[in-house]
Amino acid sequence: MDLFLQEISDYQFSQALMQLKLNQLNTRQKFIWTIERSNRFSKICAVCGVATVTPSIIQRYFKDNSADRQIISSRLQKHRLKLLSHYRVDKLQNCMGGEGSEKWREETFRGYRDSEIRDLLQE
Repeated sequence: MDLFLQEISDYQFSQALMQLKLNQLNTRQKFIWTIERSNRFSKICAVCGVATVTPSIIQRYFKDNSADRQIISSRLQKHRLKLLSHYRVDKLQNCMGGEGSEKWREETFRGYRDSEIRDLLQE
């Protein structure tokens, strides 16, 4: 009898937990890529090197805490695919990022320091 009650309470607990998770998913606000957010994202990618930038680097400079890693990862993947299509190449290079990526054309350039990136991203 005790085992039967234990199974029922485990089942009720798992149902309540599942309902709580569903409620959290439904209340989470959808992230919308505004023009300002898109421009900031593109500029971060260009300055940090579109071929080598990672979602965690983008998050560091993005200023918007409502964009989680998954949202940024997805956007980065789409951004890279768009650039591959635009330049009609098989492999991206850091100099293909657009505004802010000019320095990447220099052979000796290995990237900006953190303070330089912050200065370049000032608006």
